[in-house]
Amino acid sequence: MLCCRCAIHLAPNAEGLIVCEFEKFSDSFFAKDILSAKKLPAMTPIQTSHDLSAEDFKRSTTSASKPLPVLEIAGKRDDTHFSSLDIFKAMTQAQKQIGACTNLSTLYDVVVGIIAELTCFHRVMFYRFDAGMNGCVESELLDPRASEDFFRGTSTK
Repeated sequence: MLCCRCAIHLAPNAEGLIVCEFEKFSDSFFAKDILSAKKLPAMTPIQTSHDLSAEDFKRSTTSASKPLPVLEIAGKRDDTHFSSLDIFKAMTQAQKQIGACTNLSTLYDVVVGIIAELTCFHRVMFYRFDAGMNGCVESELLDPRASEDFFRGTSTK
């Protein structure tokens, strides 16, 4: 059975003409293979940035967010789609973590962790811009197998 969404509206310059637009409807979003998205090609990372303390290295390579249970559950299912309900659950779980943050630094770190988990990106950065549009990396999450360049605390002018 094919399900469609339909938008119906009156044509603006043609009296009595009704336009119907049909679009295939799907209540799911394609879910990439999360494990394969996290795989890196064989390479040796090149370091070009400043030296980092052990504490800053840990902050930049360890997620401050908790894993979203809905992603783990969806990954174990046989189908390869996230339903609208899965997306809603993921956003609710993320919102709870964000709401529990007690300061901006923690908020930045949690948001970066959640985005990294949802996107499977190897680097996620949270920039803050001043009135002159100069940016500063307030938070980052980086897979050190992908790069050894760390930008937390660096400015762009």
